[in-house]
Amino acid sequence: MVNPDIQTKLDRLEKLEQAGRDRSRRYLEKIKREGKKQFSAVINLEAYNELNRRRDASILAGMPLSYGGVIETALLQNLKQNIDIIPTVNKNIKPHVNDIVNIDDKKTLINTDAKQDLNQILLNLKSGTWAEKAHRLNDKSILTAKGRSWSESNIRMAVKALKKKEQTDK
Repeated sequence: MVNPDIQTKLDRLEKLEQAGRDRSRRYLEKIKREGKKQFSAVINLEAYNELNRRRDASILAGMPLSYGGVIETALLQNLKQNIDIIPTVNKNIKPHVNDIVNIDDKKTLINTDAKQDLNQILLNLKSGTWAEKAHRLNDKSILTAKGRSWSESNIRMAVKALKKKEQTDK
């Protein structure tokens, strides 16, 4: 038999945990109704500190933002200022919604316009080793046509294939 005081505390803890789960579920339902998407990210310490600095500043200004709100605000400001993630890419490239289409569990393809944009990005990469180029693309969250991250070998093969295709098209 469990001590009644301990059982009371355990029951109270269970109620608190259930309330937390219910609150989380309601919040996720609310953001889905608002058309927002949930994601997780791994960022470096400098970006993390800047994220916290901006969040703290919003709280001190009396307009508190969540971490998602800080990220959303920064991205939309960049969009309004027409700041591109890779300066050499044509600024007239239209953003694509749902560019990645799941064909099956093993294969992912992007639509034709997005593939042309990706090809342009690859052909306009600045100098550096293949590993450095792959690292820059991965830092900017630019994925391969199959939705994977870049490696030294797959970026080298992709760029060489594009250059070969350019030569044969001439």
